[in-house]
Amino acid sequence: MTEVFQQLFPCLREGEFEITSQRDTRYNCVAWAAGDVRRWWWPAESSFAFWPPKVKREESLSSFIDAFRTLGYEIADSGVHEAGVEKVAIFASADGIPTHVARQLADGSWTSKLG
Repeated sequence: MTEVFQQLFPCLREGEFEITSQRDTRYNCVAWAAGDVRRWWWPAESSFAFWPPKVKREESLSSFIDAFRTLGYEIADSGVHEAGVEKVAIFASADGIPTHVARQLADGSWTSKLG
């Protein structure tokens, strides 16, 4: 499986990542970063997608920022590790559509769910 990820993500370097769980379609990278492995997080109007109440349901960086604000996150100046501060990184396409979310661990490394 490691080889598959290296082919899909050519910037990954051997030894700098590890697979920590099996595939699971119940949740996505947004949910993983939010600490919720029970639901699929996405702003779509859908019966299978969760989105925090009162947060605008749109695929925009501002909507994702607002969703994480409901969990107590604030905008940070950088992704540099700060002891005692948990950070998330929201990745977006050139036109501002969020494409991936990762969470920083206590040791400064990053975790995310692929797929």
